[in-house]
Amino acid sequence: LDSRSVESKQGHTVDCSMRQYLEVLPGAPFQDIWLRLHRRLDGDEWTIFWILMFVWPSIQFYLHSGILLWIDVYGPKSLKRYKIQPGQNDPIDLRRVAKVFWRVTFNVMFLNTAMLALFWHLASLRRGGLDIGTLLPSFWVVMRDFIGFLVIEELGFYYSHRLMHHRLLYKHVHKIHHEWTAPIGLAAIYAHPVEHCLSNLAPVLLGPLLMHSHISLAFLWICLAIANTVNTHSNYHFPGFPSPEAHDFHHLKFNNCYGVLGVLDWLHGTDEAFRQTVNYRRNITFFSLQPISELLLEKIE
Repeated sequence: LDSRSVESKQGHTVDCSMRQYLEVLPGAPFQDIWLRLHRRLDGDEWTIFWILMFVWPSIQFYLHSGILLWIDVYGPKSLKRYKIQPGQNDPIDLRRVAKVFWRVTFNVMFLNTAMLALFWHLASLRRGGLDIGTLLPSFWVVMRDFIGFLVIEELGFYYSHRLMHHRLLYKHVHKIHHEWTAPIGLAAIYAHPVEHCLSNLAPVLLGPLLMHSHISLAFLWICLAIANTVNTHSNYHFPGFPSPEAHDFHHLKFNNCYGVLGVLDWLHGTDEAFRQTVNYRRNITFFSLQPISELLLEKIE
């Protein structure tokens, strides 16, 4: 078998047989891509960190929410059939959208930067610092870390979100986000600075920080989190996509469905009203080109 060398985080060279290479790493092609990226950037950890944790996620957010905004403004009726709340934001008020855009851009440029700088600092304090080495984690480490990410995010987001609905915090902080009872993708992070840091960013960043994860896993996790939050605020239930029905119902009714996975909502009974509606029956991933609102014809309650 062929042998190849990969560099560990500490700079040591590790020789692996091709068989070991395929067993230890989640996929040889991904390892090759990662090595090329690492070498192209001369192993500059600071640059790698900001590209993966800030630059690309920001592009992804604006691109994804921008496509959804285009559908809201110019999209054909064939796409608008997938709306969860038909007739809402149709036509969309572009003055409201502009207001959202500027607050969201402030959150991205200033608050995301500040929280990522804090993440870098805290990760650097631990022994070995932030793992930006050239050797990708094994498949089992990926599985372990992602389970940890999911648990930490569900706990962090559910309880911080419930806190935001306390009457004092809701009035002065969370009410901004709930200006949109029929949300749009761009409004996913339309939030007061306190809420954005405490409820949007912290539950996502805590996972990779506490799990001491490789930067590649932190990057993948953040990309998935962005895709999920834009989708759940889109007000569109497209075929093949995870269902946004639960969080859309939260924006409609305010006092149900606080979590991400729904586990803590079930445990605390904060999804009881949702479970009595047709929205709950539509809360599935479906693969028919016929909108689920037409497959389940009952009106939204």
